[in-house]
Amino acid sequence: MPELTLKLDANERVIGIGQDAAEASRQRWLAKEEADRAETKAAVASGAAQATLAALDGTVVTTLTSPTPANGTVEILLTDAGSQVWKVVSSAWVFQGWLNRAPGGQIRTSEATASATLANVKLVPFTIERNTVVNRIDITITTAATNATLFEIGLFSESYSKLASSGPREATPAGRRTIALPETTLTPGRYFFAITTNSATLAVAVNDYSGGYTATAAFPLPTSAASPTLATQAPSVTIKEKDLPAVQNLFSLETGRNVRVYGVDETTRQPWGLNTTTFKMAVSVDSGATFTDKMTVPPGALTTGGGICDLIVSGGKLYVLTNNLTLHMSSDLTASATWTDITCPLKSANAKGRPYGMAVLSGHLFIGEYTQSPNEVRTTGQTPGPDPTRGPRIFRYDIAGGTWAISKEFLEARHVHSFYAEGSVALWVSLGDAGWGSEIGLHRLTPSGVGTGSGGTDSWLKWTTPASPRTDHYPVDFLIAGDANFNGEQWKSKFLLTSDRPGYHLLEAARMGTVAGAVNIGAQLFTRPGAPSGETVRSLVLDTDTKNAFYWTAETSEPGIYVSPPPYTQAVKLADYSDPNLFRAVFSGGYVMLFNSRFRVEKFVGQT
Repeated sequence: MPELTLKLDANERVIGIGQDAAEASRQRWLAKEEADRAETKAAVASGAAQATLAALDGTVVTTLTSPTPANGTVEILLTDAGSQVWKVVSSAWVFQGWLNRAPGGQIRTSEATASATLANVKLVPFTIERNTVVNRIDITITTAATNATLFEIGLFSESYSKLASSGPREATPAGRRTIALPETTLTPGRYFFAITTNSATLAVAVNDYSGGYTATAAFPLPTSAASPTLATQAPSVTIKEKDLPAVQNLFSLETGRNVRVYGVDETTRQPWGLNTTTFKMAVSVDSGATFTDKMTVPPGALTTGGGICDLIVSGGKLYVLTNNLTLHMSSDLTASATWTDITCPLKSANAKGRPYGMAVLSGHLFIGEYTQSPNEVRTTGQTPGPDPTRGPRIFRYDIAGGTWAISKEFLEARHVHSFYAEGSVALWVSLGDAGWGSEIGLHRLTPSGVGTGSGGTDSWLKWTTPASPRTDHYPVDFLIAGDANFNGEQWKSKFLLTSDRPGYHLLEAARMGTVAGAVNIGAQLFTRPGAPSGETVRSLVLDTDTKNAFYWTAETSEPGIYVSPPPYTQAVKLADYSDPNLFRAVFSGGYVMLFNSRFRVEKFVGQT
């Protein structure tokens, strides 16, 4: 089958696939490509001209000068992908544009001409001309599958061996989707994009005339796509090179601050914490620049092993949870407020508290049991804990009535990780760990389910499942990230979750258009190549303006702070971060706070 190579513009190359049908249709396609190319060329020429002007009197370097020189300094940075122009603006290096760029970038298999369902494994050939690191693929879902069925995409070698894959992903919602892959370096040569699904209704954009191959194999993608045969249709996708715009260098980390932030008032966005100089609870009205002391610290919050681990504000009261799972409620939010010990009498003696370890729904406060080896609440194939016949539990506190009850016991999970309150709509909880049973993942409680379970418990709805062929990923803290886009890539509202499993930084799961109890947790952002083998992630928070996600790596020899723009398939490490105290991260007025650190949110070139 012949293959066609098309130059899109001076910066990027579109690689067409074999064309062996409908020559007239192919010519129409080429004519459209030529028109698009002319338009793009004009835009590129304009941008190149501007970059050239900016580069006049610039110095050619392989690393930008540090410390940052005087404002107005221009340097031409040589990279594998081409020459970048950088300029010092407001005492920081700012990316100006590409002076020239090596062929590569985005590899589009073909233009979409139709929509089609998929059967078996579809393979689409493409060719690259230089060493290229790819890490994501754009594909258009024309008809979503809302029955919790799955698809998987990947890359195969010329000999049909799998090189990288996305892992199972839920086939919803419809629209242009950017799917992450592990970073994969492709040397010059011929490769195949591959896709498969277990859905009979999922449809994607295809090209009727570009051909392709079909390999007979059941979902998921096989390690080898043996004996493929020619096909008349091929999915239309774009394989993308690792390529994020430069950051604006707004980031500046403040550490060792005397107020340790543990939470935020969700109504006012005012952060709360503990003043370690005065030992009073303190609040900030200026995004953490300064704090005002309020009430004294609750009793027991400073004892050995019993320090504060979480804090929430609800109904004009402060709730403070400790590592020992003791709990105090303030009378109000003033400096003269008093404390009431509302520690749950039903908790296991060895249960611990956690960041994101409590939440409020419908007049009730919820906390969960977290335990660590060797003092497990329940075990599976390990040394029994103090009560091996019992699973980790969620407890419910009636704020008005002042009484505790068991909300839910989980016999198929190790412990409760974190809560996320979706306003007054629902309360969500995540449970770990892999290998501990069928209840790991996400569960949901709505106001109508409070107290309606057996024996006065609550009716929690199992949301995700680790059952094959779904993944057995499990998150720590998480949130719902609404619709967002950046640099032409879209994210549709769903769960964004931190991974407690090495190999992944962020995970995703459907919130709508799916089937409760059958939802898959998929890989959203893979760990960078060469990262420490045990690296996991904690303390996820969103900048509500740009929708950029910030998070911290944990259980690693290279801890750091990262930023990821929508659709959360790529990330940049902002700084090393050696402090092991990873608590609830807080966003307020353009700043992110965690424990005794604060930084101005970073943005990428093009974001305002």
